Amino acid sequence: MSASSWRNRPLRMVRFDHVGGMLPADPQALEAHARQVADEMCANFEWVMASPGAAPGLGYLANFQTDRFEVNPAIGTSDPIRTYVPLAHAHQITVFAYLNLHWYSYAFADKHPDWEQRLPSGEGYGRVHPLYGDGTTLCINSGWRDFAFGMIEEAMKTGIDGVFLDGPVVFPGCCYCAACRDRFRARHGADPPLQEDWGDPRWQAFVRFRENSMAEFLAGARASVRRVNPEGGVFCNAGNWHYGDRVARNPWVLEEHQDLTGAEAFFHLRREAVPHVLDSAQAAKFLRAGRNPAVVFTHHCLGVWHYVGMPDLEMKRAFYQVAACGASNWLAVFRPAWERQAEKTIRTVRESYGFLRDHEELYTGVSSAARTALVHSQTTSLAYVSPRATARVEVHEQDLLMHVKGRAATDTNALKRACELLCTDEFAGFFYCLTRSHVPFDVIRDVDLQPEPLARYDTVVLPNIACLDAPWRAALLAFARAGGTVLGSFETGQFEASGAVTADDFLRALFGIEAVEGSMAPAAAEEYLEISPAGAAVFPDLAAGELVPRFRAALLVRPTPTAEPLAYLMEPIGQVYSPLRPRTAYPGILEHRVGRGRGVFFAGTFGESYHSFGFLEYEQLLAGVLLRSPAASPQILTDAPATVQMELWRQPGRLLLHLVNNSGDMRRPFARILPVPELRIELPGVRASRATSVQGTPLVLAPTDTGCALRLALPGQYEVVVLELA
Repeated sequence: MSASSWRNRPLRMVRFDHVGGMLPADPQALEAHARQVADEMCANFEWVMASPGAAPGLGYLANFQTDRFEVNPAIGTSDPIRTYVPLAHAHQITVFAYLNLHWYSYAFADKHPDWEQRLPSGEGYGRVHPLYGDGTTLCINSGWRDFAFGMIEEAMKTGIDGVFLDGPVVFPGCCYCAACRDRFRARHGADPPLQEDWGDPRWQAFVRFRENSMAEFLAGARASVRRVNPEGGVFCNAGNWHYGDRVARNPWVLEEHQDLTGAEAFFHLRREAVPHVLDSAQAAKFLRAGRNPAVVFTHHCLGVWHYVGMPDLEMKRAFYQVAACGASNWLAVFRPAWERQAEKTIRTVRESYGFLRDHEELYTGVSSAARTALVHSQTTSLAYVSPRATARVEVHEQDLLMHVKGRAATDTNALKRACELLCTDEFAGFFYCLTRSHVPFDVIRDVDLQPEPLARYDTVVLPNIACLDAPWRAALLAFARAGGTVLGSFETGQFEASGAVTADDFLRALFGIEAVEGSMAPAAAEEYLEISPAGAAVFPDLAAGELVPRFRAALLVRPTPTAEPLAYLMEPIGQVYSPLRPRTAYPGILEHRVGRGRGVFFAGTFGESYHSFGFLEYEQLLAGVLLRSPAASPQILTDAPATVQMELWRQPGRLLLHLVNNSGDMRRPFARILPVPELRIELPGVRASRATSVQGTPLVLAPTDTGCALRLALPGQYEVVVLELA
């Protein structure tokens, strides 16, 4: 089996973790294991544990025979990985080795004191913050890198197809070891700043230094792989979609040095988990925004109860969301779960991975058919510091008491954290609102705001993408003039990529904003928008004069004469149960014609407010702008519940409509999926000669004046409708 065979196919990855144990040494047992992975788990890609991932920080041990490193005494003189690889290849399983590069025992670190990641105090990171309760972590710029590269080379000599690196990461507050200090000083002519200070340009340089150090390490790791196998692959546990820089894992800095881009989307039981049912979809679409194939890591376990399997429907929810969003799946199965409840543990994997295996053609050679793009901005994540991103004020009433909490950030570092949290929630809010509105969309990066990538789309959504480089602003303006819709919120486009305030007329030209004259005090209760007569024509579910909850943070923008307010900010009330005050002259939502296209501006934190409070009126606002206004060009019109996720993919001669039924039983993990007895899906602009359900569900295809329409039920959790194009 060629290592390159995994590069152009959908992957169904599995990590079978023995938790301190090893692959069996007996060839017959290994053959049985390979059959189990291929036939029972329906996987085509396996991680084998080339170093222990178990307590207490045994990552320095080799689970294979080598004369360069300490061999795990648990394998004795056997070499199960070398024995297993050809057996796995015979079952068409690609084999990567898992290498734990972030967790080391104190005893091992004591032997190499100059290798440990150091806090500014000089203390080892793991001495102050023990990893998993026991152990520390080592530095990618120290002499440990040669140790790690040697371990990678030795692992590759076992015949594996590549390596997965769990870590390393640059942990929060690190690293100030001698090697990092010397490297930073050589590049920047000064010592690294000893504390976070977003008012100090050296701090941004230090953040970039940490990210670039990770990229340099990964480049060295790939070189180590390819010295042994020129076709070998490497990838690491990269960063996900949340804004921030705490562990220096920027996937777009790392992507040119790895062959896949993967990140964790583990579900953990917690109080706030109920509404966040699209976490796997978010991870998949974010990771797909890069150039590499994307992989989403899903625990098979019940959060941190690693030896109890995830409930069936919750696990399938993750698998099907990831597949529908164009990424590959990964899961970890822990040996105790297999030993204690084998059938329960494996049934979910067999059924879901089995479906993906049996219909692999649905996920091969596809391209997104979405015509809407949701932008994620690493530039904003790094450079955005604004006093308008104030504290979250929360209000609720209970037992005749009014509870209010929240205060404004008072220092630059706290303000930076508030900005990151705001951007995280702004992105998540738009993601959920678009999905619930049945708008097919891709996630794209700010670096992709260029004419060629934008040409694929009709609409670009900028969820408080505050920091936009000048070429990106020019590309967005040209996109709108050519007929596109650009939707922005809050401080979108008000800062350069450096974080400096912009001085051009971008806001005026695109959104019809003459000036930003200030902001309203943050609010979380009893403040409103009023729908304008023009807005009533755009939002058919909302009448002129109707009130809508105001964004938590709102800007006072003065529109140009050519811009049309769709809603106005009301004068602040400042107190619950007080009389309503008049509307202001400041728009809350502004529409502006730009050439053949338009700019739509939400003058506040639309996404964050929706993510925090779930206003259904905000779904009506977004649907009005994107689906029902005279300027809209919707791809899907449907009466389906908002909990039915819809994704569109294209293959030569046909369109694939993925339906993920996230209609659960009002809790997570899901115990029951609620069937949708009937739904109608209209696809304007699509002329189809035939439509079939992959699950065998009866459906009716009918032409319409503008395209075609489908009628079908959605009795289960996942469906794919294949439309043959006329």
